[in-house]
Amino acid sequence: MFRISFRTLLFLATAMAMSGLVWAHSESELAKRTPPHGGLLASAGAYDVELVLTPDRVHVYLTDHLDQPVSIQGISGTANLRVKGEKAQRVQLRGVDDRLEGAADIPVDAPVTVLIMLNVDGTEQLVPYAWPAGGPKPKPEGR
Repeated sequence: MFRISFRTLLFLATAMAMSGLVWAHSESELAKRTPPHGGLLASAGAYDVELVLTPDRVHVYLTDHLDQPVSIQGISGTANLRVKGEKAQRVQLRGVDDRLEGAADIPVDAPVTVLIMLNVDGTEQLVPYAWPAGGPKPKPEGR
């Protein structure tokens, strides 16, 4: 007869519960959500990070995995922007109201590769994006 100790059973139950949390925060789950500010969503550790680019600014919004806004107090970062054929831009991100923000010169008609580096409690989180020319397209209804 096969016997399982209580500790083994507890470990397996905990592992199964935690694996459900991991699946709940995958990139495919982010792809199903509509970004609240019309940007691009990515996951970085305990945060979901939304990037919004305008012709003169980089905006970064942070939420937890339950879509609740996160205090940006004590969080800093930089955005490295690269447009093909142009010199890369490094933008310091500073806290403004509910987001991190920095001034930049961003062409509207060209795709931009962006690497966000967030410093959260001394830990650096890297978040890569590929911003399409003209910005992200809205998702069709029902998707």
